[in-house]
Amino acid sequence: MKYKKAGFIKFLFTAVLVFNVFIFLPEVSARPDKPENGFEFGTWRNYLGGTLGFANTGYDLKGDFKKNADFPFKTVAVFGYTYKLGSRSDICLRANLTKNTGSFKAAAANNVLINNVAFGAGGVSNISADMRFSDYELLASRELGATDRNGFVDLVYGAKFIRLSLDLKDKDFKMENHYLRQFVVPVAGFHAQCRIDDKWRGYTWFYAGTAKADGGASEKNYKTIDLDAGVEYHFTPREPDYVEIGPGRPETPVPPMWGKVDWYVKLGYKERYFKETVGANVIRIGHSGPEVKFAARF
Repeated sequence: MKYKKAGFIKFLFTAVLVFNVFIFLPEVSARPDKPENGFEFGTWRNYLGGTLGFANTGYDLKGDFKKNADFPFKTVAVFGYTYKLGSRSDICLRANLTKNTGSFKAAAANNVLINNVAFGAGGVSNISADMRFSDYELLASRELGATDRNGFVDLVYGAKFIRLSLDLKDKDFKMENHYLRQFVVPVAGFHAQCRIDDKWRGYTWFYAGTAKADGGASEKNYKTIDLDAGVEYHFTPREPDYVEIGPGRPETPVPPMWGKVDWYVKLGYKERYFKETVGANVIRIGHSGPEVKFAARF
C-alpha cells in the first residue's frame, strides 16, 4: 500500500471515530464509571521511515531510511499509566523506546559531507546507522463530553521528553559522526473513545507539538506528531459490589481472583513522526506499525 493511500485511510478512520462520538455526546458530563487508575503494556512492531537532507555549510548529504536501505522491522515494548485527578481529569505517563540498526546509501552534489567530514567517494557513501529514540510523554486530559453508552472525548495536553542518538559510520572507509539531541516539546490534541457493542470499543489518541531551541544561525525547530488508534475488547468485566440473595438482603460476594480490575486487549496502529530543522539541514524520522497491548483499569 502506498504511503499516501495509507495516510488517507488512517485520517478517515480517525475522523469517523471522532465524528461518531461528537454526534451522540451531550453537554459536558462526568463519567460515573471512570476508573481511578489504568495501566497498559504491550508491543509495537514498527518500521523506520524518514530522510536526511543536509545542505548547511560543511554538510552535503541526501539519504532515505526506506529507499536504498535495509532497516528491518523492530518489535519494541510500550508502556502507559493513567491516574484519575478528578471527575473529569486524568494524568498519563507513556513511554516509547525504539532502536534501529541498518544501513542506507547517501548521495551528494559533490562529496558526502557530515560536519566537514567526507564520507564515501564520488558523491556516494554507504552508511551504517545506529539510532536510539527514547520518548517519554507526560499528558493531562480534560473531559469535553461523554455518555455511558456512546463514549467520550478528552482534550489532551502536556509534554514529550525526547532523546535522539544517531551514530553514522562509513561502511567502506574509517569515517564516522555522532548526533545527539535531548529536548522537550509541548503537545496538544485529543483522546476519543466510542462504543461498538457491549464488549468492543474504538479509540484514538492524536496530539502534536512544536518547539524551538538556541537562536540565530544555530536555531533548531522541532515538530512531533503522534497517532495511536484501534479497537479494544473488554474480556473481564467487574464483579458487582454485592449480590442480592433475597429481598432486601445484599451480601458481599467472594472477591474475584484479580480483584476489582477490568482487563482489556487492544489491537491498533501507532505512528510517530519527528522533524528537526537547523537552517538547511533537515532530519525526518517516522516509526509506524501495528501494536498489541493489554490494559488493566481499577
